[in-house]
Amino acid sequence: MIITVTEIAAIVVAILFAGLWGGCLIIMRRQSQTMASQARQQREEIDGLRSQIEVIGSGSVGMGKRLDKLGRDLSWLQEQVQQLSMSREAQVSYDSAIRLAENGAGVEGLMQNCQMTEAEAELVLKMHASRSRLKSDQDKQTPSLYSLANRLEEIQ
Repeated sequence: MIITVTEIAAIVVAILFAGLWGGCLIIMRRQSQTMASQARQQREEIDGLRSQIEVIGSGSVGMGKRLDKLGRDLSWLQEQVQQLSMSREAQVSYDSAIRLAENGAGVEGLMQNCQMTEAEAELVLKMHASRSRLKSDQDKQTPSLYSLANRLEEIQ
């Protein structure tokens, strides 16, 4: 049996084709394994990112609640500062009114100088003008040490 060149060529071509086919199958299997490995890695990364997003989401909810509370606290503090400021202005006005009343100012003077209502001015006068009068009366009735010393010298 003589094998002709054509038959040999056909056999060589068949062997080459089988080798190429086998090589392609090996390459495709490796690529499939590589793609499966990459897909697993990507799923793991996606799961990790989901976990991070959940943590960030829950943290931002907590942060939002804290910011909301801080906003309410800030509003309350601003109200307190405003009230204190108004109270301080009123106190300064009353302090001035008391000094004026003790120095003999009348209702009209207190109303004009301290921006008070007539009732407020009358109340301040009743409370503090009488104190200054009592004090001056006591000063007049209570002799000073100097005057007592002078009287003692006169007596001796």
